[in-house]
Amino acid sequence: MEAAQAVFLWVPEEVASLLGATRYTGWIEGVWTLFVAPSLVWTLLGGLVVLARGASHLHEAWRRLAIPLTVLIAFGHMCKGLAKVVSWVGFLPLAARDPMGVDTAQAISVKTLPQPASILPMVVVSLLAMLLVMTAAYFSVRELRLAQGEKHRRYRVPVLVVTSCFLFIVFGWGFLQ
Repeated sequence: MEAAQAVFLWVPEEVASLLGATRYTGWIEGVWTLFVAPSLVWTLLGGLVVLARGASHLHEAWRRLAIPLTVLIAFGHMCKGLAKVVSWVGFLPLAARDPMGVDTAQAISVKTLPQPASILPMVVVSLLAMLLVMTAAYFSVRELRLAQGEKHRRYRVPVLVVTSCFLFIVFGWGFLQ
């Protein structure tokens, strides 16, 4: 996850460095994350549909891609939630013993309390996440077929691009660390 984040944040960090605004790197990263990167991705995905003659302009392509890609993105968030639950659920017994959390938080911050072991190996989490992403891809393509009829084939490439990106990321959780 750290490698993907480093790649994603490389552009705003370089922009901050070029502008001599390194103390505002956090703000630049925020603008990149909330506005610039999503705009670039949506333009690229919509452009693929326009090039395939599935839509006459970007606005139409974006409108027709919205629901299928929402399904895919929602499943991507479920994958991340799964990874977080699996790796942090070990803290539940600690939370039950220290409901206010003060002692536990202090122990974590001074590193006298190690992080509990994950309940599943990351390889298993990665495989489950890849299964979730593939399921999402199926439902996204199914939604395209139901909504677009014969034109649905012209919308498959953006869905497959997003699916491939998610698969690459979740594969890395268990197999590239």
